[in-house]
Amino acid sequence: MAKRIGILNLDSTIEKILDQYGKDAYKVMDNAVDEVANQATNKLKAVNFKTGGEYSRSWVCDKEPSGRYATQRVVHNEEHYRLTHLLEKGHVVKNGRSRITGKSYGETKAYPHIAPVEEWAKAELPKTVERMLS
Repeated sequence: MAKRIGILNLDSTIEKILDQYGKDAYKVMDNAVDEVANQATNKLKAVNFKTGGEYSRSWVCDKEPSGRYATQRVVHNEEHYRLTHLLEKGHVVKNGRSRITGKSYGETKAYPHIAPVEEWAKAELPKTVERMLS
């Protein structure tokens, strides 16, 4: 049954309704960001390099401090953070000798594993929010 609202109380009633919707939408957004960040962490943990699994196991998802209606998660490699860029982009290595300078350099192969997961998360978050709101 509909509740009757007087014309003098209309603005405060609309404000209460919008405030409650904002709080509900924030909870949904926070849950969606948390879900997608955890899935992204699991996808990165599934990548296996020849490091005995130490690199893959050290991916974590942390909640960052944010504002009143802001939510943020950071997915990062807690122990082997120095390797992430080297593996993602490749790097120069010294291997062998030059006849003139005595130095020789080569490059390692790049293993892009972070960028695909980031693109997936960017595409997945709106879908997850829409699914949770409906």
